[in-house]
Amino acid sequence: VGCQDIDDTMSVHHLPSGDVEIGVHIADVTHFVALNSALDREARARGTTFYLVDRRFDMLPSLLSSNLCSLHGQTDRLAVSVIWTLSSDLETIKLTWYGRTIIHNVAAMTYEQAANILDGRAPEKAGEEPPPPLTAGSPVRKKLIPQLKKDLGLLTTLARKRRKTREDVGGAVDLSSRDIGGELKFTIVDGKPVAVKPKQDLEIHHTIAELMIFANTSVAAKIYDRFPGSALLRIHQEVPEDRFDDLKEMLVAGNLKLDGKSNMELAESLKKAENKSVPVVAALFRSLATRAMSEALYVSTGDTKEGQDLGHYGLGLSTYTHFTSPIRRYADVVVHHQLLASLVEPKEQHIETAKNHATVALPDSAVVSMLKGKPETDAEKDDLIRCTAELVVGNGAAGTGAEAIGIDDLID
Repeated sequence: VGCQDIDDTMSVHHLPSGDVEIGVHIADVTHFVALNSALDREARARGTTFYLVDRRFDMLPSLLSSNLCSLHGQTDRLAVSVIWTLSSDLETIKLTWYGRTIIHNVAAMTYEQAANILDGRAPEKAGEEPPPPLTAGSPVRKKLIPQLKKDLGLLTTLARKRRKTREDVGGAVDLSSRDIGGELKFTIVDGKPVAVKPKQDLEIHHTIAELMIFANTSVAAKIYDRFPGSALLRIHQEVPEDRFDDLKEMLVAGNLKLDGKSNMELAESLKKAENKSVPVVAALFRSLATRAMSEALYVSTGDTKEGQDLGHYGLGLSTYTHFTSPIRRYADVVVHHQLLASLVEPKEQHIETAKNHATVALPDSAVVSMLKGKPETDAEKDDLIRCTAELVVGNGAAGTGAEAIGIDDLID
């Protein structure tokens, strides 16, 4: 079943010049949640939506998160958009436009539907029941499939190019879990887990993730350029090489070498290890690399030390923020306020308005502390451990001598 809180959708438009317009459109939460209103204060206090195995706790009321804000198919919705004009070979960004839009999502697909269309298969299985109302994954109209396949193919090509640039120029480190599955899906019956399987890893997952990174990077550059003393950015600090000692020992045992002096060298070492290892071992290497890294943090650029690196080590980017998930993450709501304030024309009568919007939207120290903390992650982790343990015990593993070791390692 598809999701209900649809933050994002993409668009492709071919121009007469041969250039291509690519759009990432994000739910316009700030239209419905006025700054410092009761809704805004409650969302700020909650900080994020978090998901347990059998339930979720929303940051916003479901009327907004699952309906009015959500970019459902075949419905006009309000969005905040980033639209790039790219050369026909998708190599050159000629123009970037930001602004509020009204969009009509022609097909709110699941990842599986999009992957099926890309591979030339029917979007849905024969006889498959449609999802409930206001849920992604409704049957795709047949007349849309040919154009959707072309557009999805173009987005896939763009994502591959963007990813390669981040790796070759920025030194992005790939820590995804690939085909062994990065997320676990539990089947719940009468409140108890009865089965579990890894989420299938599809290229379309990486395509959409790359487009979200593209949008987040563009917005980060925009708000930092306009408000260099108050932009909310997401930073990831460089990691001291001695943090990789455990990973080095593991690689040495397999006659492999790790160079962790920079993110680019670390990425290259992990690629070599992956090429010489079975998937589960390669995933273990990436897990150890993840554990060695420091956590990414939100910072207000006005509170950073002079000369502090504001880049994102893991993604290989010089500036980054969170813009693409405002339905479920309050940091993105702040960034939406800042982006919209940055678009005010720099005329005398508008300068104070823009400045006030940016300043008020910035979280105070208490909110920044909340954004840095991740209580929802701990709850999600604990619930996964609980369900995994119940499943292991329920299937008699305890009586056969099996040991529940390393569960935390797998999901950390």
